Amino acid sequence: MNDKADIRAEYKKTRLAMSRVIIEKHSSTICRRLLDEIDWRTLKSLHRYQPMTWLNEVDLTSLMSVIKRKYPGMEAANVAPTKDEPLPLRRFDLIIVPVLAFDKAKHRLGWGGGWYDRFLTNQPQALKIGLCFENGLSKALLPREPHDITLDKIITEKNIY
Repeated sequence: MNDKADIRAEYKKTRLAMSRVIIEKHSSTICRRLLDEIDWRTLKSLHRYQPMTWLNEVDLTSLMSVIKRKYPGMEAANVAPTKDEPLPLRRFDLIIVPVLAFDKAKHRLGWGGGWYDRFLTNQPQALKIGLCFENGLSKALLPREPHDITLDKIITEKNIY
């Protein structure tokens, strides 16, 4: 299984089999790990994804409520991108990215639209953190293409890579 489409289909099947209870529990743990991992006082702007609940992405609700309460001056933009969604022109300090599958080298496999690779290419200054469930970890290195962007960190309910 080394074709991105085949790998994506396998991880999507695993992701969609997760229950809402597990999604909520693991999402809360992942958000707490992210809050503890970053010195939020040094950041002024954040770009985060809008979770697609029908794809069982990590839910950021608990993260965003803490950020709004503790860091009210933080500028937060969010997006649920499509292939044709225009890229933001402004620069961000932190970009939180959804991840379907990943490897220990912090290579990310998304849903296949390519929007995040285009976006991250234009944000070299940003800390790039992916959020994924541990069942998205590939034991083998994922196939890579020249346009794929490696993340700085990937956080799951069990580990920080």
